[in-house]
Amino acid sequence: ARSYRPAEWSPLLGEAGIAHARVFRTFLSDYASSDPVIVGAGPAGCAAAITLARGGARPVILEKAHDVGDALCGGFLSWCTIESLRALGVDPNGHAIDHLRVFSRDTFVSAPLPQAAQGLSRRVMDTALRKAATAAGAGLETGVMVRHINDLADRTDAVFLATGSMT
Repeated sequence: ARSYRPAEWSPLLGEAGIAHARVFRTFLSDYASSDPVIVGAGPAGCAAAITLARGGARPVILEKAHDVGDALCGGFLSWCTIESLRALGVDPNGHAIDHLRVFSRDTFVSAPLPQAAQGLSRRVMDTALRKAATAAGAGLETGVMVRHINDLADRTDAVFLATGSMT
């Protein structure tokens, strides 16, 4: 099996961590003999699942949480992120944002954004991404904690880590 050097990872990831289907299809057909497992059902995990499913694989997402929660990060979707989500079949449909404001005590500065952005909670976005992933053909198992890569050895030989956390 081929190992990838860090410089070769750029073809594996696109805008906002979205994987290129061509590279995944090649990887899976050349190296994997089982359905891929994705650890984490956040934006990166769901994007990988959608891309893999569109490429003909039958990915399974493993997520430790039973329910979609709100994350501290998120809320602002740039025009690049909106474009990436739409390419995955997800229309964010958030609140329009066209200006940036920076506040300091009782003063602020405002500037127009170069393109339209949106405000959207992570709960809404992650729910839409999970629905798109399962609609594309990915499996989703919640309440599954993966503590070590060896926990998956009897299940698959293609694992994608998309956990977004160190816990």
